[in-house]
Amino acid sequence: MWLSRPVEPPPRYSFVVANAGFNTVSYSAISQDGKWIAYSPNQHSGPFRLLLRPLDGSDAREIVAGPNTSFRPFFSADGLWAPSGKELFFVQQNALMQVTIG
Repeated sequence: MWLSRPVEPPPRYSFVVANAGFNTVSYSAISQDGKWIAYSPNQHSGPFRLLLRPLDGSDAREIVAGPNTSFRPFFSADGLWAPSGKELFFVQQNALMQVTIG
């Protein structure tokens, strides 16, 4: 018989986006260099949006917006998907998408 330890849940992080017009986000990812956060705000009206914001507090830019979509942004932490570390990946209508940042 093999026994294993229970898997620890991933850490949860909180952040405040001042004057953004929403209270929570559905999904978020922080770049491995710690300069960017990609997030999808929870808004009950309008299209789903994926935003990218520098963590220095500068304004966010909209990466994509659309109905009936799930973004789930991520950066390639191990460099296998994107060795430069300047690519943001997300899912849009069941397709994997990529944009270059920075």
